[in-house]
Amino acid sequence: MPETNVLYSVTAAVILGLIAWVATVLKQAKEPWARPQALSQGAAEPSAKAGSDADAVARVEPKCGEK
Repeated sequence: MPETNVLYSVTAAVILGLIAWVATVLKQAKEPWARPQALSQGAAEPSAKAGSDADAVARVEPKCGEK
C-alpha cells in the first residue's frame, strides 16, 4: 500500500526533526541552577546562620472534619 510508505516516511521525518530540535535546544540551554558567584573572603555564607531543620518544616493543618 502506497499510503503506508508515505505514513512511514512522514513519521520518520517528524521524529528526526524532533530529535534535531531537542539536540539543538539542549546544546544552547543555559543551566538554570547555576552556582552563585563566589563569596568574598570577608562575607559569611548565608547558610551559616540558618535555623535548625525544625524551623524549615512546614506546619500541617488538619483537614476539615479531622481532629
